[in-house]
Amino acid sequence: MSTSCCGSIGKFIVDYFKFPLSPEETYQRIEEEAKLTRPANRKEYWDTISYTSAGIPPELFTGVQKLNLEDHHAKHALVIGRINDMAILYLLKGEWQVTVVDPSRNALNKLQQQCSQAHPSTLINNLSLVHQSVEDYKFPSQFEFILAFESFSYCNPLQFKTIWTRAHDALSKGGIITGNFRLRPATSAEENTERAVKGAWYITEPCLPALLEDQKYEKELCETHTPLMQSTPTYISFIARKV
Repeated sequence: MSTSCCGSIGKFIVDYFKFPLSPEETYQRIEEEAKLTRPANRKEYWDTISYTSAGIPPELFTGVQKLNLEDHHAKHALVIGRINDMAILYLLKGEWQVTVVDPSRNALNKLQQQCSQAHPSTLINNLSLVHQSVEDYKFPSQFEFILAFESFSYCNPLQFKTIWTRAHDALSKGGIITGNFRLRPATSAEENTERAVKGAWYITEPCLPALLEDQKYEKELCETHTPLMQSTPTYISFIARKV
């Protein structure tokens, strides 16, 4: 496992074997986060920042490579969480059918405008926008690829187990899910701000192996990213395959 550009790869493997958690303990810990992060309507906040033209997450490239789908194979991707137009445009160029779920109408409108300017209507016809929160979304379709960056750690922690299970059920056999979870920041002041303003909550590193184990995922990649700058969050990213 190589060091990521965002920082050093974490020691979660060591922590996992020293302090393994069961799935039940992990879900309980996440639900306890609700005591510290009160579920709230974050629409006003997300309307201002949920759309970004940041670089494409490297996990997206890796996930597509690991899927290794034939050209004739139907390719359906689901994007939940913070909208990254470059990542979505990359999938559209690869002839993916892309469904984007976001509670911010403003972010969805910006994405639609950007895609319309960048590509012909044939690509836009492959893009479906769903104005809905991840808590309310029922994950009705079968997807080969699910991207959930800056998503799970901002949903209602009391509903996380349901969301996590729905995502698994919506993934086709052999499909890939990739995303990240927030880890606690270095300072309590930063943590308090993240909880109060963004509605963020956190897991510890041993939680992720337990979550993947509960849904019988095959782990492809897990990396802990430690920020080089204080303003950058600490998170653990993952790629997993449904078996």
